[in-house]
Amino acid sequence: MVNIVVNKSEITGKLKLSDNEINSLLFNLKSEAKPIDNTHLEVEVNPDRLDMLYPSGIRRAIYGLTEVELGEPKYSIRNSEITFSVDKVPQREYAVTFIARGVNINNEDKLKEIIQFQEKLHATIGRKRKKVAIGIHDLDKLNTSAIAYRLVSKESTFAPLFSEREMKVEEVLRSTQQGKEYGELALVNGTVPAIIDGEGDILSIPPVINSRKTQLEIGTKDLLIDVTGTSFDAVAKTADIIASDFAEGGANVEGVKVLPYNEVFPKMERNNVYLTVEKFSRISGIQIPPQEIVHQIQRMRMDAEFGDRVKVSVPPFRVDILEDVDVVEEILMSIGYNNIPMEPVQKGSLGKADYKQRVINTIRELVIGAGFLEVFSYVLTSSRTLHGDYALISNPISELYDAVRNSLIPSILDVMSSNQSSTFPVKVFEVGDVVIKDSISDTGYSNVTRIAMGIMDSEISYELIQSPVSAILENLGLKPKYRASEEFPFLKGRSSVIEVRGNKIGVLGEVDPNYLLKLKITYPVAICEISIDNLVET
Repeated sequence: MVNIVVNKSEITGKLKLSDNEINSLLFNLKSEAKPIDNTHLEVEVNPDRLDMLYPSGIRRAIYGLTEVELGEPKYSIRNSEITFSVDKVPQREYAVTFIARGVNINNEDKLKEIIQFQEKLHATIGRKRKKVAIGIHDLDKLNTSAIAYRLVSKESTFAPLFSEREMKVEEVLRSTQQGKEYGELALVNGTVPAIIDGEGDILSIPPVINSRKTQLEIGTKDLLIDVTGTSFDAVAKTADIIASDFAEGGANVEGVKVLPYNEVFPKMERNNVYLTVEKFSRISGIQIPPQEIVHQIQRMRMDAEFGDRVKVSVPPFRVDILEDVDVVEEILMSIGYNNIPMEPVQKGSLGKADYKQRVINTIRELVIGAGFLEVFSYVLTSSRTLHGDYALISNPISELYDAVRNSLIPSILDVMSSNQSSTFPVKVFEVGDVVIKDSISDTGYSNVTRIAMGIMDSEISYELIQSPVSAILENLGLKPKYRASEEFPFLKGRSSVIEVRGNKIGVLGEVDPNYLLKLKITYPVAICEISIDNLVET
């Protein structure tokens, strides 16, 4: 959830609502509020409602639920005389600008609302400025109609916000709080992205900091907004959200032509989503006529019409509406979940573990019966103990936890390393998830569940680990076969692949003594690792 502070009158507008009525309306919008003082509320906004991170966006939604206004509000966008040229900026490729006139920052509250809006968008759709960054400037302080986005040297100078003197970009990145937090996102090969006016002055270094030249202050009336980032879609949608909320607040939005795109932004694009009455009834469990479905959609500030199905026109500020199930949720929120009649459950059943979990439970009992003690370890580990492809943590808190394990074997060996003074034999096992490379997955990696068993003793042999593994698999009704292999970290000639019905399910063998010495283990170890997922599939 995202918390914002708003003036109560800003979100109620011409309506006179009690605190209870405000809370009830916000609850139907997946939000909650608590008073700060007589005039201010802290509103907890669901992070998918980016349009409600500014007071006028909340007011727009409240006007819909109270039927003061229905359907999508239409905002006229006229073209500005300002042009914006975008050069090649590898670290943040995309950039757009537009103008909002008549925002009128006439008090401290208004200034705080705009800065708060900017920062909350940075934290959500901006992914802490990595994906999208926003710069807001006092338009009246510009003396040019041409603005550019291009790389500048770290030796370039400008006066950043809250500074009385000019600094080199390098000093800004090194000495300011914003530079320390976001400088690494900007600096590449001695250059940083910059918004520059026709006089050659730097207006901002995205995503780090703006220039003092165009600093907002009480009395600022007109704004120039720039949006930069690594995703064109995210940049364009962010511009649409900001423009819509400022326009809802009474500002006049002017689009700026961006070169070389040869397009005017904000684009304010709409998309259509279609919903059948049958699908709404099936998902929601309630039946209402098509005309009522259209009416409820209009209460959520979207246009809709009914033909053979309901056609919903999704406004540019509702970037969270992607498909028909999202529209179903909107309708139910408009109706109010508390107003949906309850029906008795017609049939029920006792809960039970799924098949995979039942297999895990059975294996766990068999391994414990074979004399092994269960251990539990962290999924995060040190990359120094891993081999092959694994996922690294980009900003680890500690070098001891800078990677995600891709095998349980290092975890078992870590336990062995800490128990070399224990009574022999040390026999332990672990069931847990590992993360392996997967080209089919959206992220490039997938979670899989495995079990690993290890034995450490003064003397060890391949048969000491192979024997209990065979007994466990045979108790599961399987007939394992063992094929010689040479896989890390096993001793050559003393390891094998485990196969069931021709499918590889795991590996076992004696661990290479040279590898054990690197881990400061002085006694021999035999280990087995089996993929539970592969076992279930067989």
